[in-house]
Amino acid sequence: FESNFEKYPTLIYDGPFSDSILTKEPKMTKGKDEVSKNKALEKASMSLDINSSDLTNVTEEQGNMPSWVFSDQNQSITCAVTKNGGYLSYFLKSRSVENEKISIKDGITKAENFLTEIGVNSLMKTYYEDYNGILTINFAHKDKDICVYTDLIKVSVALDNGEILGYDARGYLTNHEKRSYPQDQISPLKAKEKLSPMLTVNKNQLALIPSDGGQEILCHEFNCTSPNGKKILVYVNAQTGNEEDILILYESEKGTLTM
Repeated sequence: FESNFEKYPTLIYDGPFSDSILTKEPKMTKGKDEVSKNKALEKASMSLDINSSDLTNVTEEQGNMPSWVFSDQNQSITCAVTKNGGYLSYFLKSRSVENEKISIKDGITKAENFLTEIGVNSLMKTYYEDYNGILTINFAHKDKDICVYTDLIKVSVALDNGEILGYDARGYLTNHEKRSYPQDQISPLKAKEKLSPMLTVNKNQLALIPSDGGQEILCHEFNCTSPNGKKILVYVNAQTGNEEDILILYESEKGTLTM
């Protein structure tokens, strides 16, 4: 059974499928009006809750998601706003965290409150990691009862005072759109029949994941335990019943990694 994992050698530090979401033309910015540099600066300063006069350096970012990029004199704060649509793309505040004073649970609440404040809704927490006192949480779009892994936002929280140190919505901006789903879905019970009898299912949900070809596949996601106690994620195509992917979960107090 474990020999099947030899073809999944890459450790993904911020949740399954997060390395597959930035290769397409962004859907949310396509066809949107271009915003001025001043308008983008206003968006950046409001999101960071600082004066616009603090963001003295301005550059332009090209690529799939052209953006205005603002930073302070010391390069300790960087923030990008998309030229088309004026969406907050990402920001990063660079500082060290000396002592962890708030819990991971409270850090997650801080991240959730921040998303509400900036008007980003219908998200669900998936995976997180505490590294050097900075808690990074993955939020995926929740479309009714479906976890849409491709529509990903990452929020980083300082565990000394709860300050939001990082935000990355590029996955969300790239993939988010109104979707319709196939009606001819197999039941969770039918999909479960495809699993190894050695696995014990802990919970399951519908999930939308990216394929190697850049398409989206609706799957039944099964969170399982193997006989030796390892946590396994199995994705079964909700239409065909084929196994689409298998990942190992590594869980600890500091977060969850996948392989």
